[in-house]
Amino acid sequence: MLDQENDVLAIFLSEIDNLSPDGFKLLIGIRADTIDRRINALKGDWGRTYYRKSYRFADPVTAWGLCQTGCEVWTELGDPDRSDPVGFFADAHRHGLTAIAGVSISGKRSRSILELVSRSPGFEVNHLDHLEARLAELHCAYLRSGPRLTPGEIEALQLVSIGAHICQAADKLGISESAVKLRLSSARKRLNVPTTTAAIRAAAISGLI
Repeated sequence: MLDQENDVLAIFLSEIDNLSPDGFKLLIGIRADTIDRRINALKGDWGRTYYRKSYRFADPVTAWGLCQTGCEVWTELGDPDRSDPVGFFADAHRHGLTAIAGVSISGKRSRSILELVSRSPGFEVNHLDHLEARLAELHCAYLRSGPRLTPGEIEALQLVSIGAHICQAADKLGISESAVKLRLSSARKRLNVPTTTAAIRAAAISGLI
């Protein structure tokens, strides 16, 4: 099953690179308390700003994808009349982006969401329709496998992997230090490894962080 997932994913990522050269973000198999796989390939200054400002926790495209299915395109990102509570679209506009597209698939109490960004005028409908069909295929492949790590476990591992101490990770996530330790311990158990370092390595190899 893992080989099938990887084959479908490899083909899909190749197609995304061709259709969205300015970057993308992909969330596969979102359930109530887990995400099977998270890939952030947003590029350049926008990618760094997205991480630095923690937009992953307040991304309106993800919020749309959790409630809707199909495809949606946002243009005129700098429009001052646009509803933009966290300044996400305005910030994207300042970084030279002209369009953002979302593709969302739902099935069996889980979702997969693809976010594309562009510095060109926009996205062609037939390209988005093609990616929607491909995302549905990928989603089905992942549905046949169980959840791996919870979003909280992934967040804790990601922060520790870039050098954050427990106290820093706790501050970043807005939780207690003991809660961070509990997330790391749970991740170690799920990945069947003895140390957090080994968990980070296993999660990275599996594409979870």
